[in-house]
Amino acid sequence: MAETGKKTVLRLLLQSFILLVLLGIRGNYIRARNIESRSKSIGDIDDSGDGGDGGDISSDIDSSPKSTDKGTVNAIYSLIDRVLKNHPTAKDSIRLRIVADDDGINNEDEDEESFLLQNPQRGRREWYRLEQQHNVISNRSNSTETIIIITGTSHSELTAGLGYYFKEYCNFTIEWSTGGRAGGSHTVLPDVWPVSLGHDKKAITRHRTTKWSYSLVWYDWSAWQNLIDSFALRGINMILALTGQEEIQHRVFSELGLDDHDIRSWFNGPAFLTWSRGQNEYGNSIAGPLPRSFMKSQWSLQREYILPRLRSLGMVGVLPAFQGNVPIQLKALYNDSNITAHGDTGWLDSVDPLFLRIANLWMSQLIEDFGTDHYYQLDGYFNGGVPPWRSNSQYGSQNSTATQRRASIEDSKTNSGTKSLSTIPHDESWYRRGQAAYAGLNNTDPNAHWMYQGFAFVGWDTNEQASYLKGFVDSAPLGKFIVVDMGYSPEGEWQKWQNASFFGAPFIWSKLHNFGDTNGMRGDLNHLNEAFPYQALEAQSSIIGIGATPEGIDQNPIYYEFLFEQNFRSAPVKNLNTHLIKLNHKRYGLKEPNKSIYRAWELLLNSSYAQDFNVQDLTAVAHLNPRPSSTLFESDRITPKPVLCDIFHAWTSFIQAADNVHLSTQPFLYDLVNVGREVLAQLTTPMALNFSDARSVNSMDREELIRTGGLYITLLEDLDRLLGTNVGFLLDPWLESARRLAQKDASGGTQHDCFSSILSNRNLHHVDDGCCQRFYEWNAKCQITTWNPTKFGANQVPDGPVDYAAKHWSGLVKGYYAKRAKILLHQALQDQQNGQPLNSTSVQREFAAHAYEWTTSVSNEVVHHLAPFHLFPDQRSVLIKTLATSKEMLSKYSHWFDTC
Repeated sequence: MAETGKKTVLRLLLQSFILLVLLGIRGNYIRARNIESRSKSIGDIDDSGDGGDGGDISSDIDSSPKSTDKGTVNAIYSLIDRVLKNHPTAKDSIRLRIVADDDGINNEDEDEESFLLQNPQRGRREWYRLEQQHNVISNRSNSTETIIIITGTSHSELTAGLGYYFKEYCNFTIEWSTGGRAGGSHTVLPDVWPVSLGHDKKAITRHRTTKWSYSLVWYDWSAWQNLIDSFALRGINMILALTGQEEIQHRVFSELGLDDHDIRSWFNGPAFLTWSRGQNEYGNSIAGPLPRSFMKSQWSLQREYILPRLRSLGMVGVLPAFQGNVPIQLKALYNDSNITAHGDTGWLDSVDPLFLRIANLWMSQLIEDFGTDHYYQLDGYFNGGVPPWRSNSQYGSQNSTATQRRASIEDSKTNSGTKSLSTIPHDESWYRRGQAAYAGLNNTDPNAHWMYQGFAFVGWDTNEQASYLKGFVDSAPLGKFIVVDMGYSPEGEWQKWQNASFFGAPFIWSKLHNFGDTNGMRGDLNHLNEAFPYQALEAQSSIIGIGATPEGIDQNPIYYEFLFEQNFRSAPVKNLNTHLIKLNHKRYGLKEPNKSIYRAWELLLNSSYAQDFNVQDLTAVAHLNPRPSSTLFESDRITPKPVLCDIFHAWTSFIQAADNVHLSTQPFLYDLVNVGREVLAQLTTPMALNFSDARSVNSMDREELIRTGGLYITLLEDLDRLLGTNVGFLLDPWLESARRLAQKDASGGTQHDCFSSILSNRNLHHVDDGCCQRFYEWNAKCQITTWNPTKFGANQVPDGPVDYAAKHWSGLVKGYYAKRAKILLHQALQDQQNGQPLNSTSVQREFAAHAYEWTTSVSNEVVHHLAPFHLFPDQRSVLIKTLATSKEMLSKYSHWFDTC
């Protein structure tokens, strides 16, 4: 006999999206299977629960693509196996059921497709239901078993419901990154499955393109598998699937007559491919040329593993389309074409016949190799000029009348959506070029959807600029041009031109939160809670989803957890602090409230997470000359501002909690180190400013140089020690993952497949010139330091976004930043002794030598024999070391906060 209790919440749902760095959108069809089919094979995908690397992914690139159903319950059961890998029988207590929208469970034969969902429209109900069933095992012993039943209208809804149950009722935290970089995981199985209630609504997420290089570049299949699982459990149903596209391009441009050298030199190195794909640095060959072995292995990874897994979970992969940028050598082969040269890259006008020819070749190869879900990323202005990422304001007119935003929610409801300003016609030139760009998709795929990153429109607010945008919107069939609303503030860009809602084009609201995947506890959660576009979701706007578009997500886990939750709400959270404090208790696996943790998070939510919309590291951890305005100290550089005092007191509360509760879960230990890191990182800024003052005068004072420079360098080294107690803040895993990927890629390479002239000037013992491990590590190191590689004997580090992607990682802080500060102090003391002002020319030369030495060296001289990285034998040991180091640092630097 069985007793079933259920509470079902159903809501009318728009097509729903969340963008994070994945792109959320409904797939145009979903195949469902009955729950009992879970023992049936789902084809060629390896869904083993061991979380392994999936085997060799460097197979023959001419093999036929894998074939997978558009979502299988089988795949979700395999996901459960992976999440609960230490509890192999746990999934026996979970039942998954697909139902039709009318709430009737389809019990057709398990080997047949239950039903087909096509092009869901506004008003279609998408939901999941959580139920709990108690089955009597023995009347004599009065024993029962608990069965958790999750019912949903699609496979993506099932994974969202499963993730909600794990998080809300089991206190699970499932990290999207690997190795603790994004806060760690906590998946301790409860003794008894908790009682479940109903919940509904859907999250869909989008990866902004820059996340690929900052966070995913060195991912093997094991890491990708974890990422896909964790996002599926958060309700994501579409991912921007850019992996492997360089192999497609190589084939297309080879067919057009370009040779291998020209094509590979056109691409950046692996760590900088995003800025090839994003158009702004194609042809620069930053840390290149791109190895052919990398192209082939990434192509296999996409074709054999990533896309099949996405589709098995009912998720959609958005594929890259031809954007109009080509190797400049193509101009010589097709000299009648309208190609404009910018450096080594050519920009092809979309109305030129060559554009459609290349697009046809591209799309045919793309679909043949990867299949398609009919969604494509296609960004650009398509006029043969510069890309939007070089200048997104050049098309504005100073004489145009700027339009206004509506001030109230009621205005948004009555003046949004398709009720755009009728006085703004579309620009004919943009309309023609948009038609030509869309034809490059539609000519091969009649059901193509054009996804466009709206960051190209940030800063636009004139009627003339509105006409450009409207030209693109009108150039594609209704509903086929989709804007990803990417802006700096949470309000979004959709409200421009009197809440024009992108003139009726479907759009996805998103939040741009992080730059460079840098560290920093920031992100105004209260503003996010209030500014979230609830009114647009309720109004007749063209919004089809929500999300976030950070450049990286390996930081601030609480911000993204809350953001994901927003897709399940119709109004702001009333008591935000209480909600978020409870959420963090769940992250830590705590069943009862803890006063110290409650106090710590109360302080953080009123300080760190009540400031700034975005995260970009401006501290002096990596920036030797920080802006005075960036400091959280008063102008005397001694008195902490109230916001920093709160962060400091939160740190002390975390240490008290660690002392009293003896928490050793990964998320808690990550936060303990992260709050201490934030305090010490903020302290670097006044110290660096004092050091800067001491060396900026013509007549430098030796004692002042030693005092200020010594304090700054010591603080950096102490920060490095604190970071070294948590695997989420280590340099080694970043380098190890690069080297490990090189090992897997090496089977497709040649002796000089990973060759660079910069590396050839550096002779290392037992390292071949064509060694891919060395090449990948060099790429990894350049990205987080100098960006553009520094050559041997250079007089200075090359211009560019130096330290833009700086990280607060142990090994990097001491080995690179602190050593650079020592070079500066040494030069200043030498010049002071000679009675001279600081010799900046000599400083820059020494900085360049240091950069070259550090980026081209091979860590620990380990190249051929790499072991997996292991820091501590168990979490208890981590707690002991972390707590001891935290207490030491607190004692050493607490006097800076005596005024708090």
